[in-house]
Amino acid sequence: MLNYLYAILESAAKLAISELGLDPGLGVLHADTRTRDSLACDLMEPIRPQVDAFLLAWLRRSPLQKKWFFEERGGNCRLTGEFAVTLAETSRIWRQALGPFA
Repeated sequence: MLNYLYAILESAAKLAISELGLDPGLGVLHADTRTRDSLACDLMEPIRPQVDAFLLAWLRRSPLQKKWFFEERGGNCRLTGEFAVTLAETSRIWRQALGPFA
């Protein structure tokens, strides 16, 4: 689940960088590669502890529910659409957290 939250954070970072007219692929802390937007990864770093704390607080309030996940034939575990929407709604939090760093 943490990977999904990080993916949402990465998307928010890419959008913030693009809004500033910068190239999300030209990083400072992360090495530039064709398959990664290094500047977006750089921008994510100061927010990662907030994402981790958010998830820990959530898990302390209520456990994960089986209905939020399903298993594919190959054994991969996926999120249900309902739960994916719930996670996607956190993008507002991450956009706001990224603002001062962008």
